[in-house]
Amino acid sequence: MTKVRKMMPITIVLSLTFLLPYGAEAQTTRPIVSNAKAPLASQEIQIVEATYGMSCKDFKVLAPNENRVKIGNATEALKRECSGKRGICPFTVNVTVLGDPASGCGKDFEVKWRCGTNRQLRQARLDGEANGKNITILCRK
Repeated sequence: MTKVRKMMPITIVLSLTFLLPYGAEAQTTRPIVSNAKAPLASQEIQIVEATYGMSCKDFKVLAPNENRVKIGNATEALKRECSGKRGICPFTVNVTVLGDPASGCGKDFEVKWRCGTNRQLRQARLDGEANGKNITILCRK
């Protein structure tokens, strides 16, 4: 009589090694993972838009400055900091990094994001003056 053994699933991580000609540059790649857990992908932060100072869009700044408030003026900074992170991304609003779009006005801060492939748009807002305040981007179940 033949014995039947139960099989259980395993996760296999593959790592590939390539030999490059002398002097060629290698590019860093992520390991290939089979049987990866889908819930992690739903926790990946995707920044859609971030704006610093929309509360000051009609504020009259003193010459020679000009009002440079526009929707999405902080998007790239937030993408650099948070896009692709999983679960949580704390962010401190910093006028040195974002620039001052309306000098002399207390600016608010608003961010919109999605989690993974979920199309639901999430958002968070800080009242002015937002400089120096913290905001947390969350993608959790």
